[in-house]
Amino acid sequence: MITRVLAFVALCFACDQPTDYYLYTAHPYEPQRDCLDSLVELDVEVGKDPGNGCAPVCVVGKDYDGAALLFATTECGPAPHGADVSASNAGCPAALAALSRADFCLDGGGSTDPLDAGVSE
Repeated sequence: MITRVLAFVALCFACDQPTDYYLYTAHPYEPQRDCLDSLVELDVEVGKDPGNGCAPVCVVGKDYDGAALLFATTECGPAPHGADVSASNAGCPAALAALSRADFCLDGGGSTDPLDAGVSE
């Protein structure tokens, strides 16, 4: 009898818990190189994955020392808890511009579409 009660309690508990999770992803922005790094996972969110394709967002978080970390994404859904998505950080326009032109950092230096690519000297 105790086994049945425990099984019932476990089943009820499982029914109250969300079962869908998704990763909130974004590209880290490298201000020194003015380009974006490969996609990273910022947080695990609860619910069905809303996907990508929403308006670009600049996500600002903090590292362990309190320094700002900038990310750019088109992830739909709510931003990770504690992240600043107000675009008030001075680096946000550059991060969003890099996302807009699909400028990704290359291993060994350079990027796929630097701002000065069309400028001749």
